[in-house]
Amino acid sequence: MKKVKGIVFLILAALVWGVAFVAQKASVGKIGTFTMSTTRFLLGGVSLTLISIVFDLIKKKKVGFPKCEKEDKNRYAKNLFLGGAIAGCVLCLASNLQQYGLEFTTAGKSGFITALYIFFVPLFGLFFRKKPEIVVFLAAIIALVGFYFLCLGNGFGNVNKGDLLTLAAGACFAVHILVVGKFSPSVDGITFTAVQCYVCSFISMILMFAFEKPVWSDIVSSWLPIVYAGVASSGLGYMFQVIGQKDVNPSLASLIMSCESVVSVLAAVIILHNDLSTNEIIGCCIIFFAIIFAQLPLKKWFEKNRADNA
Repeated sequence: MKKVKGIVFLILAALVWGVAFVAQKASVGKIGTFTMSTTRFLLGGVSLTLISIVFDLIKKKKVGFPKCEKEDKNRYAKNLFLGGAIAGCVLCLASNLQQYGLEFTTAGKSGFITALYIFFVPLFGLFFRKKPEIVVFLAAIIALVGFYFLCLGNGFGNVNKGDLLTLAAGACFAVHILVVGKFSPSVDGITFTAVQCYVCSFISMILMFAFEKPVWSDIVSSWLPIVYAGVASSGLGYMFQVIGQKDVNPSLASLIMSCESVVSVLAAVIILHNDLSTNEIIGCCIIFFAIIFAQLPLKKWFEKNRADNA
């Protein structure tokens, strides 16, 4: 039952993030990359702090969310703040690479390339001695074929700067998923997410003042994408991820959350009126198939078949 609840939260995160690509793309050209990250993650942290206060006021417990494991206070604080800080640093790198990449590629394409963290998560997980099921590796290989059609179908000349930046972001998001997978089971999901949002916003703010010249009127004019990316994506989306990963292993979690790629394409077509070439459509379909394929209980099927033949 806990695993089902975790999967539901991860699906909600994917839905929220998929539309966020449109919001992030809408801010391109209006405000800088670091300005966008600073404002959206600050807003995300504030919204999560308010949510935490409300839940604390309701019978002094966080209603509807999994309870944290009882730990020594010092160890709990270390997991919460150290883990949140590490997650925030990795998230800062990943989100800024993704945001900058959106200046050169489409929202839908960015969503699918970002979702290639489904390949990097099991690969990086090996360094942490987390061996995924064979179906995950097979799904990752299928996803790479989809990536070929999506970005390389017309030759290497079809790959642009934005695609490479987004691919690097996908690798960073894979590290973030592994970090969250390590710390999320032992901390409160809302507070942990708030910590990582504040850390991400603070680092982005330093970079914003160092490399950009933020203009308040430009920020105000981009209030809608900032609010969605901040409250929905940075706040609720990452909160859903942290809570969902409490009961779902990182490899499976990455595959579930990669459904954001499908949502991003649909949102880009409907809202931004983006067009996809035939090869790009084929690539999207292959990657989507890889996501579905990874959910199949092949291990249980093989074990049952072996038992029946024994």
